Amino acid sequence: LTKLEAAFQEIVKRHEAFRTSFHTVEDELVQSIHEDVALSIEYSKKAPKVSIDTMIKNFIRPFHLSEAPLLRVGVVTVSEDVHFLMWDMHHIISDGISVGLFMKEFEALYKGHTLSSVPIHYKDYAAWQQTQTASERYKKQEAYWLNRLDGELPILDLPTDYSRPKVQHFTGSRTGFEVGQELTKKLKHLSTQQGTTLYMTLLGAYQILLSKYSGQQDIIVGSPIGGRSHAETESIIGMFVNTVAIRNQIQPTSSFDEWIQQVKERVLEAYEHQAYPLEVLIEKLGIPRDLDRNPIFDTAFSLQNIDQSNISLPNVQVQPYNYLFEVSKFDLTFQAVEANHNILFDCEYSTHLFNVQTIKRMGLHYIQILESIVENPQILLSEIELVTKEEKKELLDEFNDTTTAYESQVCVHHLFEDQVTKTPHAVA
Repeated sequence: LTKLEAAFQEIVKRHEAFRTSFHTVEDELVQSIHEDVALSIEYSKKAPKVSIDTMIKNFIRPFHLSEAPLLRVGVVTVSEDVHFLMWDMHHIISDGISVGLFMKEFEALYKGHTLSSVPIHYKDYAAWQQTQTASERYKKQEAYWLNRLDGELPILDLPTDYSRPKVQHFTGSRTGFEVGQELTKKLKHLSTQQGTTLYMTLLGAYQILLSKYSGQQDIIVGSPIGGRSHAETESIIGMFVNTVAIRNQIQPTSSFDEWIQQVKERVLEAYEHQAYPLEVLIEKLGIPRDLDRNPIFDTAFSLQNIDQSNISLPNVQVQPYNYLFEVSKFDLTFQAVEANHNILFDCEYSTHLFNVQTIKRMGLHYIQILESIVENPQILLSEIELVTKEEKKELLDEFNDTTTAYESQVCVHHLFEDQVTKTPHAVA
């Protein structure tokens, strides 16, 4: 525990992000960097009737932005040989790459290694970013996004299981599915043939899925991007991630290989103009704020490429604990990660809109699209079917079982009324 505390304290000392608090001065938000910040590790013992998930849930609680550090560390002792190490940090000071960096530094410091000093800090990047607002490059990026998102923006209207609340809730859940090694191999081959990346192919299929479900052709999907375009930022813990809005118009008469070239063009344009902050773009567009939706887009897609390998510590066996975070930032997010020649999907969804069966079925339909495009890249988008073989059998053979005899003189609406009488509280 002494080594544990020393390692975390050294990380706080190394990175200004963990010694930062935020304050309002003359109606402006400013960051204050403290010279010394003490990190107190929270120790507790697991009670017999309390689950570890409950303890984790209680550990995750709001931070006070005016109080540093915006990092919390806890240790839960289950037995003499079993402990849970937890840490939580505010998103304002960290991103996914920061988490991987944090883990690597903790491992090295726990082992007693000496780390080289951090060359620059997040405030240096923030100051440089502010100087860019007057540059020609910044103005060019702003002009691109204002033009790309000009006019009335489409509101994605997915069919939901529950009515949309008047005020947006961020309560959510997750479920997953995998593509499989054979289909993954075919998707990579298809991407090579089309001159695209795997990300572009998967994103293109996702926008087809959304179009099929919504019946809309103008689709906007948010996609996070690392934002660390300079080598000096690779060793900094901080919030660099930006989100780009990828807008595509789907023409049902286009073939998939024509469609994926449009996706490729839009993605490359988005990457070229990725430095323009989303929050600034929202203000510039002057989009009316709806309490029940996110501005610009309500769904996101990502292909993760973050190194978050397991920690290796001397005399300690370490393994990650799979905790279900009950949060969804958007209505629906498909997060893909490539592992062991397979593509794994983690679907984050709003539980105020969808139930888990709907999201699982959506995953099956997504795979159906992927199988259709690898089998025939020239297939017209209008000809891509969502219905799986199993669903076809269910619809045509099981639901359409015509062996039941009905009285020929009874009208359909009378049969309906009879069923209402038999099961008045059942779903119609």
